[in-house]
Amino acid sequence: MHRLAVTLVSEGLLEQDRDSAKYQLGIALFRLGALVRRRMNVSNEARPYLYDLRETVNESVHLAILDETEIMYVYNLESTHAIRMRSDIGVRKPAYCTAEGQAILAFQGDETVARVIAAGLTARTPKTITSPEKSAGSSP
Repeated sequence: MHRLAVTLVSEGLLEQDRDSAKYQLGIALFRLGALVRRRMNVSNEARPYLYDLRETVNESVHLAILDETEIMYVYNLESTHAIRMRSDIGVRKPAYCTAEGQAILAFQGDETVARVIAAGLTARTPKTITSPEKSAGSSP
């Protein structure tokens, strides 16, 4: 394990704190993430529409993609309001309990929805839908 950690440090993927000797993610991961983001056509192609949408509604606009049973935010534009919804690029959240995830899941096939349900519908707030029947759009 130590050899692997030393290699990752030498490549900038990990950094070691001098005082505590604990490891943390290195700046090279940020560079890799930036490269991936630049290659993501969906983010580049959606950008003008996201700007138009934000200008029209003056609310925060998020672009997320489905990755297995989670969504990952790939672009965001914040509202100019003092109180606004925020998302950080690269953050992952369960698809079943976010507006973005639910909107994406509404247009997915049964297999994808079943995979999300099988992963579990843990309550994250008092209003989280945890019933497979309700999450699949069936009547209660």
